[in-house]
Amino acid sequence: MSPSKLKKNRVVSEEDEVSVGDYLENKCQICFDYSIAEEGEPVDSNTFEFECGHRFCVSCSNKALKEAIIHNELHKLQCLDNRCRQTISDSDLKKLFVDESEILNKLQRWRTQRADL
Repeated sequence: MSPSKLKKNRVVSEEDEVSVGDYLENKCQICFDYSIAEEGEPVDSNTFEFECGHRFCVSCSNKALKEAIIHNELHKLQCLDNRCRQTISDSDLKKLFVDESEILNKLQRWRTQRADL
């Protein structure tokens, strides 16, 4: 739930609004399960930072982008932050799928097919 919804639903007071926002900023915005390091802190190995600077847990990042590749929805290969939507770089995809060459191969096949059209 967003900080504004929490406030609207009276889950938090105005004084607590900043701390709720800070709490949400340090969590994966998809699953809210993994702590995301603040500036200057060690980065959690369960998180992945995209080139745009947004960070999500590896599990959520992997699942969302893998689904897009498997289903040939290459337009969905964007930052998972709804406010950003920067295209995910090939470099980030290679890092995220370092042990899953079949996913990267599938992506290349989809791109080749599109180029041939």
